[in-house]
Amino acid sequence: MIQPSTYNRLRNEPDRDTPLVLRINLLRINLLRTTLPNSIKSSNKKQLALTILALTILTSCNLFTADGQDNSSIIQDQLFEVATYDVSQITPDSSLFFSPFSRGDVNAPPVDEASGLAVSGYSSRYLWTHNDSGDEPRIFLLDLGADSQGNDGSETANNIGGNSTSSNTNSTSSNKTTTTNSTLLAGEWILEGASNRDWEDMAAGPGPEEGVHYLYVGEIGDNRAQYDFKIIYRFPEPNITTNSTTSTIPSQQVDRILFRYPNGVQMDAEALLVDPLTTDIYIITKREEPVTVYRLAWPQSTDAPMTADKVATLPFTQVTAGAISPNGLQILLKTYETIFLWTRNPEESIVDALMRPPARIPYTPEPQGEAIVFGSDGQRFFTLSEERNNIKPKLYEYRRKEP
Repeated sequence: MIQPSTYNRLRNEPDRDTPLVLRINLLRINLLRTTLPNSIKSSNKKQLALTILALTILTSCNLFTADGQDNSSIIQDQLFEVATYDVSQITPDSSLFFSPFSRGDVNAPPVDEASGLAVSGYSSRYLWTHNDSGDEPRIFLLDLGADSQGNDGSETANNIGGNSTSSNTNSTSSNKTTTTNSTLLAGEWILEGASNRDWEDMAAGPGPEEGVHYLYVGEIGDNRAQYDFKIIYRFPEPNITTNSTTSTIPSQQVDRILFRYPNGVQMDAEALLVDPLTTDIYIITKREEPVTVYRLAWPQSTDAPMTADKVATLPFTQVTAGAISPNGLQILLKTYETIFLWTRNPEESIVDALMRPPARIPYTPEPQGEAIVFGSDGQRFFTLSEERNNIKPKLYEYRRKEP
C-alpha cells in the first residue's frame, strides 16, 4: 500500500526515476487492490464514497488528449500544497533578532535599483548585488569591511582599506544600533552574452561542479505578464581576490536556464531561492494572493526550456525577495512591509517547511526594499533597497539574539 507520507514525498520531491504517469497508476492500483476492498468489507459508507470519489478523480487524469498531446503538466499543476495559516494574525517577534543597523550607504551611482543580494563564498565580508530592469548585465561586489561583534549582538565597523571608508559611528545603550557611513562598492563584473530585461533577484549555492560556489541571477520579472519564458543565469562566482574593480565573466561560463510556467501562465516574480541541500531552484510569485511557489528541480536543463513545477501556494502577496541560509535550515521571505522566517528540519523539503506558520521579524520598511540575504554564518541577514525619492540605498544588518 502506498502510504500518505510516501505519496507526499513523491508529490513534493518527485523521484526523477518515477514518471508522473507511473505515480498516478500506482495510486489507482492501490485504491483498486487495497483501499476499495477494505472499504467494502468494513461497510463504512463514508469511507467507500470517498474511495470511489478518489478513484474517479485519478481515472479522469488522462495524461494524453485524443490527438496525443501530453497533459502531464496539467496534472502536475494540480498536485501542490496549500498553506492555510493567516499571516495577518502573526505578530512581530522581537526575541529573535536585534533591531537593524546600517552597514552604510551604497553611495555609488551605478547601484541605484538594487534588487537582489547573494553572499560570497570567498569571504563573509562580501555580498553581491545587481540592479533591476534596464541596466547592463552586471553584478556588483559590496565590501562590508572588517568588524567586531559586541556582546549584545550589534557590531561596530572599523576603518578599512580599499574603496571603503567609515565614520560617524553612533550607538545607543540598549539594543545598540550602529550606523556606519561607508562607500561599500568594491567592483563590478559584466556577464558576457547576457542581457538584463528584468533582473529581480539573485542567490548563491551549489551547481554542476562539486565544490564550486555558484551565483544565480533571475530574470524573472514580468510586470505586465507578457513574456512566455524567463531566464536564470548560473555561473561560478568570480574570483574577487584579483584586485580588479571591473571585469568580465566569459559567456562560456554562464549557463542559461530557460523556463516557463505550466499551462501557459505568465507570472511576475521577484524571489529566487536555491536550496543548498538539493540544488533545486524555487521561484515565488509577487502579485497574486495567495502567491505561488514554483520549483525547477535539479539537475536543471541548459539545453532545452524547462517547465516549472507548481508546488505550493502561500497566503500572502507582494513578495519582493527570498533567501535560504547556507546550511539550508532557515528560509526568509520579504514583502514591502514584512519579513517572515521559517525554520526547516534537515529531513524535510522546502515546501514542507513553508506549510507551517512563520515567525514574523520586526521590520522598518525601506524606500523600496527588494533584496534580502543571510550572512555566511546564518546568524544574521541583510536587506537592501532601491534608490527612491533621492534617498540613497543603505545596507541594513539584522543580527540574531542568543537563545
